[in-house]
Amino acid sequence: MSKLIEFLKNSPRPETGPKLEVGDSLSHSTVNGRIFNTITKVDGTVIKTDDTENQKWFDLRCQLIEDEFSNLPFTVCLDDDELLELDEPFTDEPVIFIRDNRASEHSYMWHDIDELERNRYNSNFRVKRQGDKPITLRQIINEMGRVAEYKLINEAGEEHRFFEGLEKRSPIQYLAFFGS
Repeated sequence: MSKLIEFLKNSPRPETGPKLEVGDSLSHSTVNGRIFNTITKVDGTVIKTDDTENQKWFDLRCQLIEDEFSNLPFTVCLDDDELLELDEPFTDEPVIFIRDNRASEHSYMWHDIDELERNRYNSNFRVKRQGDKPITLRQIINEMGRVAEYKLINEAGEEHRFFEGLEKRSPIQYLAFFGS
């Protein structure tokens, strides 16, 4: 079991206080090394919470993800539930195809760039089962790191360099989502 998965299984995220609601504002401050969140509710009520332990937990989580995927040209930003499934079967299909949405005409960064140039930065690739083992999310992410178009992310100054997940389009086709 990887350190990341062990951490997520054995170290629950600390309580963070009340959730933000529509119209609330949030600010952060540090006092004597402690991190505080201040939520100002729509009605003017102010709630101040100590977020130090949560921030330490989150920083460690981020470091473990970075250590786990240190050779990728993008950052893995998956939910904890998805990270816990890294080594579980992702699909029973022998081959799947991944396309991404980074350089889309719908993106503010790419809408003025012609389609041929945009396609230089988009990736379409396949992931094949290795022997009789099912394809895992870890395998998909590591394969993505070897694809030439993903290596162009930093060259292009790409802001959408945070891998946020996969959406199933058919039994063998998936769309990779990237954000900033």
